[in-house]
Formats: sequence, structure tokens, C-alpha cells
Amino acid sequence: MRNIIESNGLKWVDITSPTEEDIKYLKSEFRLKPVSLRNLVPSVTHPDFEIFENYILVILHYPRNNEETGNVEIHELDIIAGKDFIITSHYVPIKPLTYMWEECVASEKIKEIYMQKGSGELLFFILNKFLRRILEKTDK
Repeated sequence: MRNIIESNGLKWVDITSPTEEDIKYLKSEFRLKPVSLRNLVPSVTHPDFEIFENYILVILHYPRNNEETGNVEIHELDIIAGKDFIITSHYVPIKPLTYMWEECVASEKIKEIYMQKGSGELLFFILNKFLRRILEKTDK
């Protein structure tokens, strides 16, 4: 499922369970390199960071407690950040990302705060909330 928010010339595309159609969209809309797109499908088991000419790719992993089994599951979050776009891709909901997205949809003011200064600041907000949530889980 692909959702898009736009503000101040910045586009945030969030994709849950990316499909081949999503990959084609990303390739044509943002001119991403095939190697970057291959990292989105299927899931990658290791974190990574790559710098390309017009964007960066960050692959992170998020620990999530499985309430049924009590085990910790690791879920991937891919982030591609360019001058005027951020793409987030994941296979399951990632709480800090979901909260940010819901805030943007619910409040034009909050969306402006997150997106008014460009992709670098939006990337900062995403990473900050993501890492703070992980620290909350692991610092107990």
C-alpha cells in the first residue's frame, strides 16, 4: 500500500509491503538506481547506508515484541532521502513512523513542522523518533 503526503515542495511516500508496481512507480517518479530498488524487495537482513548521486539509502531494523510468542521480531525500515523527497518502506507497521504519519494527516500544522525545512529535517524527525523508540524499549 502506497501513501503520499506533500507539503512545501517535499513529497513523503510511505509504502507498506512494497509490490512490483510500487517499485516501478519509484523508479519512474524518482529515477532511483536498480540496486536501491532491489534492497526494498525482499526484506534485507542487515542494516546498510549508501550514498548515491542524488539520494541516500538507509536500511534500519526495528525490534518489535510479538505478544503471542513473547519473542522479539526484527522488522526492516528502508528510507530513501533525496533533495525533495523521502521514501519510507516497510513490511509491517513501525510505530514511530505510523505515529508521525498519522500526526501529519490529522494536523496541517504538525505536517508543516515536519516538512517545512525540507527532506533533511524530515529525515531527522523520522530517525529521531525511530531511535528514541528503540532506546525506550532497550533501556529498561
